[in-house]
Amino acid sequence: MPAIASLEDLRAAQKELPEVKDVEELKRVFRRWRKIVEELNRDWESYFVIEITDGLIRFAGDIAERYLLRGFDAIHLASAVHLKNKINSEIYFSSHDTRLNQSAEKEGMIIVS
Repeated sequence: MPAIASLEDLRAAQKELPEVKDVEELKRVFRRWRKIVEELNRDWESYFVIEITDGLIRFAGDIAERYLLRGFDAIHLASAVHLKNKINSEIYFSSHDTRLNQSAEKEGMIIVS
């Protein structure tokens, strides 16, 4: 799954930035970022688009009540659950929100942090 690897690479490169000591090192980090962004752009066409339908909104409402999530967090998770059921496969899930990640894990998602 190239996009996940790219995101992990981007996070690693981001951690290097505060440790940059000279211009050459800074250029190296930016070249690495540029390569990662290029990979993400290349992979973009292979991403799924999930339509926000009335059914998905109702399902998000159920998810919001079940896990006490905010509206857009519930839509995020409902979309992931919908995709998981549609393709019958493992789904990688990522968020900066701890409650949302915990809820996704309860729904059988693999959390990428």
